[in-house]
Amino acid sequence: SGTYDYIQQYHGTRDEDLLAPRVAYPFFSPAKINDCHNDILLPFSDALIEDIVKPTQTKPERQKEREDRYQRNKSDNKKIKAGIWRGTLTGFNALNNRNHRLLMVEHCAKYNLAHANDISPKLLEYDVGITNLQENRDRIVTKKYMKGKIDMKKWHKDFDVVLDIDGNSYSRRISFLCGQNIVYARGGLFDDVILRQFEDTKNYIRFRGDAYETLDKTLEELSLTDMDRLVENKIDLCHRLFGRDMMKEYIRMSVLVYANM
Repeated sequence: SGTYDYIQQYHGTRDEDLLAPRVAYPFFSPAKINDCHNDILLPFSDALIEDIVKPTQTKPERQKEREDRYQRNKSDNKKIKAGIWRGTLTGFNALNNRNHRLLMVEHCAKYNLAHANDISPKLLEYDVGITNLQENRDRIVTKKYMKGKIDMKKWHKDFDVVLDIDGNSYSRRISFLCGQNIVYARGGLFDDVILRQFEDTKNYIRFRGDAYETLDKTLEELSLTDMDRLVENKIDLCHRLFGRDMMKEYIRMSVLVYANM
């Protein structure tokens, strides 16, 4: 308990403590709240797998896939862009109306309902769902939002945008999604090594959990050219910076800096 109490004075345990600045006492951590702690970020183990950030298609193949997907959705008179999210309700209890993932799912469901009878082609359609309920207290609230899992490796075949949001901590999906032919939209408080290098509207879209209407508008206005730029910038950055050798060197330099503090 002595070690726990020592750590607690720097990192806190209550919700309000998480947002309070702390005295410099760096921890090695794979995720932290942006600018709130002096932790030294290390990559998740996922980023140490060489293949995970390598593109699975050539640039011409990605371009053709995006064009075909865009035209197919448009010609079906259904939607021009489709957003995907699947996950569980990690984080706050769903019953207290504070679970950020549930709030996102509820908003997307309301958006789809509001645009269900659009006469003109839809600009956007969300396919979001909760894959399993981890606690009985969540079941009544969320059962209507249950959907089956879809393999992340197949998301880019039918969807234009992937939504990613914090759970109890940072979502680790970004390592895999780096090399995927899909626009990455991210919401949450936590950062990691990869996200620290991303720039909003350059290689991904950042959204706030209390401003989903803004996210709707941003996605509605995305053109095929915008999606091309966001995807290719994301893949290029991740391929150059986050391969296994680069991450191993980053860890080595971090440990050297820490040792000389």
